[in-house]
Amino acid sequence: MIDLEAEIRRFVRVRYQSVFDHVHRTHARRPVPIVRQAILDELRRLGTTPRMELVDTAAEFISSGGRFELR
Repeated sequence: MIDLEAEIRRFVRVRYQSVFDHVHRTHARRPVPIVRQAILDELRRLGTTPRMELVDTAAEFISSGGRFELR
């Protein structure tokens, strides 16, 4: 039987990771506020209400040139 909760978590993780990867490709090494807004725009486009703590952490990593990965 399929573990629905695990599948939902995996789906959300993949969606978020795809947004972080896209923003990294398009906005790496830009100021944190610009990266943060790019992440928010992409997540909202997908219809997702993001946790700001996660968005802020990802924006800081991407702004510094690093690739943010969910674990």
